[in-house]
Amino acid sequence: FIRTIIGEGDKADDEDIDWFAETGIIGCFTPDKKYISRISFRLSIDVGTRVYVFAEYDSSGSWEQIGAITGTRLQTFTFPVKPKRCDHLRLRIEGTGEAKIFSISKTMEQGSEL
Repeated sequence: FIRTIIGEGDKADDEDIDWFAETGIIGCFTPDKKYISRISFRLSIDVGTRVYVFAEYDSSGSWEQIGAITGTRLQTFTFPVKPKRCDHLRLRIEGTGEAKIFSISKTMEQGSEL
C-alpha cells in the first residue's frame, strides 16, 4: 500500500505505479582522457515491470532513451547501458511496476587525444 507524499490519494497493492529517479550531474571525462564506456544498474524487477533509462547530455534539456527492459520473471540482474561521449550527463530511470535499484556503477576507459 503506497500513499502519496504530495497531494491526495492511495494506491492499492495490486495496482502498478509509475515512478522515476534522476541523478545530479555526472562528469564523464578525467584529465587523462578517460571516459564513461558503460553504466551498469544492479536491480530487481517483478514480472511485467518496465524500466527505461534516459540520459541528458551536456545540459541539453532533452532526454534520450538509452536502455529499456521488461521483467519476464522475478530476478536480480545487472542491466548495462552505453552512453554517448560527452562532457557531463544526468540519468533518469523510470518505470511502471515494482523495482528495486541496488547500485549504479560506471566503467571508465582510456580515450585518445582526438
